[in-house]
Amino acid sequence: MANISKACLSDKDIELLEIRDKRYFAVVGNPKELEIYINPKGSKVFQLLFMTNTIKT
Repeated sequence: MANISKACLSDKDIELLEIRDKRYFAVVGNPKELEIYINPKGSKVFQLLFMTNTIKT
């Protein structure tokens, strides 16, 4: 069974994420391994985490 996030961010929610002094991330939705990183300069980068042979990549 896949990991399920409790919160799903919509496109509008992602646009409204605030810019902070340090880089931070938020979980976007299902699967919860899908994250978005918000950088201090305002760029937003998506990242999908997955594991192979118990090595996190």
